[in-house]
Amino acid sequence: MITFNNESDKSNGSKNADSTSEQSVPPGPDSLEASSVAPNERKTLRDQLKAHAVKRQRDFSAQVREHESFNRLSKEELAFFQSLRDKERRQEDELNGFLEKKAHEFDKRRKSLRQKTHIRVEKKPRKLKLSKRSAK
Repeated sequence: MITFNNESDKSNGSKNADSTSEQSVPPGPDSLEASSVAPNERKTLRDQLKAHAVKRQRDFSAQVREHESFNRLSKEELAFFQSLRDKERRQEDELNGFLEKKAHEFDKRRKSLRQKTHIRVEKKPRKLKLSKRSAK
């Protein structure tokens, strides 16, 4: 049996301690926040800052996990959004094809009507020239 000479050996715990000495409790989730200070005593500034930093880190980690789980989509959801995107592309391609076809038909009809009616279409409007007359 091992005997402790001072209090520091008891608090540190020894590997050679037998079952009759105090067993150390494994650290729990709140063990970092709870310091060695008794509950009715005030924590030191260092302990308060450490507890606050640990709490903020835990909160941040929880937010990161939540954000990542929100951003991750299942295979079914990915397939659904991919099919929506493909459907929109097909509709847009169909509309563009329809517009090109109608524009081509319009140009053909316009050309044939011009040939039938023999309307002269001026590409550039005529500019009127002002002549300078000398006043006599």
